[in-house]
Formats: sequence, structure tokens, C-alpha cells
Amino acid sequence: MQLEELERGQSVLIQVVIDATQHEFPTEIIEAPKGQYVLAAPIFKQGKIISFQSEKIITNLIVNIPNAKPHIFFHVKVRALKTSNGQFMYQIITDSPSREFNRRGAFRCYIGLPTSIRIGADHKALETTIKDVSLSGFSFVMPYGSQSYNTDEPVHTVLNEFINEKKMRFSMHLFGVIVRKEELDNGNVVYGCRLTSPVSGLEKYIMLKERLSIAKSRGM
Repeated sequence: MQLEELERGQSVLIQVVIDATQHEFPTEIIEAPKGQYVLAAPIFKQGKIISFQSEKIITNLIVNIPNAKPHIFFHVKVRALKTSNGQFMYQIITDSPSREFNRRGAFRCYIGLPTSIRIGADHKALETTIKDVSLSGFSFVMPYGSQSYNTDEPVHTVLNEFINEKKMRFSMHLFGVIVRKEELDNGNVVYGCRLTSPVSGLEKYIMLKERLSIAKSRGM
């Protein structure tokens, strides 16, 4: 979905992410010009319009769609405006398409990075690959012939990546429990895990990876 497909009167949520904390502010589209922005109704607190312009927060736009999963526009710009007749509104800007949004599992970001992992009571470090990660969990791949693990076993791994395009290094400890496993055609096994504690910086990392992925797909 493109931003210009939104319609006047459509209900949306401005999602604000601060580290691992999320807040959602309901509003609605009041004008949808054909382009890379829409106008939304203002949200007030103690008589003043709430500002979403800060380098310390990430703002996303969630669109509820009847009889379908909601969609999310990642990393939108939200600017508070005041017209000449004194009317307040938000200008929401993005040139990126939305993604289907699963509130239970959250958006999954492909990683594909090798690392080591510790599973269950055995503290031996095993070689693995982090397949993907979301705000609620992650998955890892074990090679054909490796030991089988059961659900509810605790796991601990570290996600390390240096993103050269932005000269930024991320290092995050992921603690979770196994909730599912799936054998692939090649015999490898994918284990899905639920995070058991929030991970500081994970939302920022996922948003950055997604923006870079979109830019690469467009040849930018």
C-alpha cells in the first residue's frame, strides 16, 4: 500500500517508539492529496498539540483495514501544522510502501547472520545462524544432523552487526524460549523463539535494516 491510497476519514494510529517502549495515538485522515503525504487530525494534551518531532523517537503509521491485517508505514515524518485560519493538523510524510503488520508476531526482519547460541541447561556454545528477528522474537537455524531441541527450552544468543552504510555497530543480547520448530527440505531445522525480555535498541536496528532494504530494492 502507498500512502496516497489512504482515504479521508480513515482511522490510523501514530505509533511512537522510544527504545523498547511503544505508544499509540489514534487519529484519522482529514485529507489525502495525491503524493507522498497525508493530513491527519491533531491530538491535544493539556490544550496543546502533541509534537512528534524528536531525534529520540521513531514514528510509524498503523492503518487498520476492515476484515484484513493492519498495515504499517515505517519511519514516517509527522509534522504539526497550523493553517492561516488557526486550524491544527499533522502532515505525515513517507515515500515508502506499507507492510502487513501482525500485532502478535510483529514485523519480521531478515538477518541471516552467523553467531553462537546456548540452549537449555547445556552452556556449550553452538554455531548457528540468526534467520530473522522482530520486537517479540527471533528464529535461528541449526544444521542437518544436529541435536533436536524441545519447545520451552531457554536460549541465549548475541546479535552483532556493523552496518557499513551508516557506520553503526549493533550488539544485542537475545534471551528467549523456543516456541516452535520446523524442518526444512535440506534437513536444517528452524527454531522460532519468543523474547523473554525487551531488547534496547532492537526497534532502531529493525527500522534501519528495513529502510536500507527498501533503498537497495529501488537501486538507491
